[in-house]
Amino acid sequence: MELTLPVLIASLLTLGAACQWVAWRTELPAILYLLLAGMAIGLTLGTPSELGISDAMLFPLVSLGVAIILFEGSLTLKFEELRGLKGIIRNLLTVGVLITWAGMTLGAYAILGFDWSLALLFGAIVTVTGPTVIVPLLRSLQPSERIGNILRWEGILIDPIGALLAVLVYTAIVSGGPGHSITEFGAAIGVGLVFGLAAAFALGTIIRRHWAPEYLLNYLSLAAVLLAFAVSNALAHEAGLLTVTVMGIAMANMRDVNIREILDFKEHLTLVIISLMFLLLAARVDISLLSSFGLSALALLAFAQLIVRPLSVAVSSIGAGMSWKEILLLGWIAPRGIVAAAVSSLFALELAKSGVADAQLLAPAVFVIIVGTVVLGSATAKPLAAFLGLAHPNAQGALILGANKVSMAIASALQSKDIPVMVADRRYDVIREARMAGIPTYFGNPMSEHADAHLETTGLKRILILRQHPERNALAYTHFRPAFGAENIYSLDSNTVKDGPSKHQLTLALRARALFGFDCSWLQLSRGLANGMEIRWTNITEDFSVDDLRGRYDTELIPLFTLSADGELNVVADEALIDEQTPFQLLSMAPAEPQSPPSKPSTP
Repeated sequence: MELTLPVLIASLLTLGAACQWVAWRTELPAILYLLLAGMAIGLTLGTPSELGISDAMLFPLVSLGVAIILFEGSLTLKFEELRGLKGIIRNLLTVGVLITWAGMTLGAYAILGFDWSLALLFGAIVTVTGPTVIVPLLRSLQPSERIGNILRWEGILIDPIGALLAVLVYTAIVSGGPGHSITEFGAAIGVGLVFGLAAAFALGTIIRRHWAPEYLLNYLSLAAVLLAFAVSNALAHEAGLLTVTVMGIAMANMRDVNIREILDFKEHLTLVIISLMFLLLAARVDISLLSSFGLSALALLAFAQLIVRPLSVAVSSIGAGMSWKEILLLGWIAPRGIVAAAVSSLFALELAKSGVADAQLLAPAVFVIIVGTVVLGSATAKPLAAFLGLAHPNAQGALILGANKVSMAIASALQSKDIPVMVADRRYDVIREARMAGIPTYFGNPMSEHADAHLETTGLKRILILRQHPERNALAYTHFRPAFGAENIYSLDSNTVKDGPSKHQLTLALRARALFGFDCSWLQLSRGLANGMEIRWTNITEDFSVDDLRGRYDTELIPLFTLSADGELNVVADEALIDEQTPFQLLSMAPAEPQSPPSKPSTP
């Protein structure tokens, strides 16, 4: 079959989807598989230009893709979050960025032999980490709440900061070259700031005043971002990236402007762009250039991992109340991701056109740092965290929506097995009761903006909705599905959709998985507790099965969870899924165990 352009694009999309799926299954950053697959394409099938995608075609695609990625990343940067950050997080985003920039600049200059301008750009690019590599790593690592919070917020906030720094350095390099003056550099900064703020005001006003229908907002926002990017570039050389970054930051901080829908759309679009972009960019990397670095590439990676990152964290932790173990772990984890690879490839293309010496080495050098830090972080962070005692003891936890007798009894039972739980509710009286029982709680609406910033979900794998509000529960399912996945969200009221008229049932798109199976109802659990039934663990072995346990209570047993010998917790959504091949523990609601009557004292 001839490898035509449509076949090539369809194949790349399929390969990108496969890489994303493998990354999900292995809980490793997708960028690792995308880069390796792209390099394999370059070695076997050829570079993009040899496959029919010339640099003249690739450059606009990459530049537009980077614009969308930067805009999406900058939409997460809110000034209130920056002002509210304390200690280590604030320092990592300020002092830490400067130390990383200076250290990697020195490393590129001394180890790779870059000139100072190219070294400064390299250092700026590799300051970013990014949530696209941090979040998958945290899922696998499951660190302590403190470490997880620091890494999560650093990854979210540092992307636009580092990207903006790289854009400014790049603009300075281009404006300082032949035919450019300091006036043109100032014009690029001015155009970027003015057009970014103007575009944000215009789009924000349209959203706030509902001047466009909701179905059109995503399309409109995409067009506005790309138009602002293109016009800025036309007015001032490479002002577009600064424009979209300022535009995103401004929109993120506008009052009464709901950007969640736009952000969700940009995240989905970015996923497609990322997959295509990295396959093509990695295929374009000249492997011979990587080999030309020789041991210098490994020396630079070691310098970044063993000196620059630890120094950045150590200085940033001064006065932040961090333990030496926390400093050591944070100093080891700094995988570079999407913005670093995309921006370096884009800038390398442009700098090569401008005749900057060794510009073709920029992208391979950044790719060395990306692959090296991702591999090291993925392979060593988890055992290091376990050795330091900073990994979560059990990553099988549950966020329980709704504080009541049933949810508190279940939460207490899970806690007894060191399974982390969090009960969320906006009613103070029931939250107070849960707190008094020693259960971690979140007081407020778990779907609020405050919860987005402060509800700590590290160590929590699933959502258990234990409320009698089908419509509110459907909203919660929709809200948490992107973060937890539909397969990990269970709702007790979903049990009511098995039977009854269809006009009383929620649409399938709004139904969470049935919690504890279709045969279990809220009324059944609530009445069971009220009538003296208990929620407790039972050891199930080859000699004592679930059927044996059920026979003891005349079929009144309600299975809830199973806990395997290796600590894996499973919701009993269907009793047929209970595995009795190996010993496990069963959490169930059953009648209270009869107490043995006190023995009578023997008479002499």
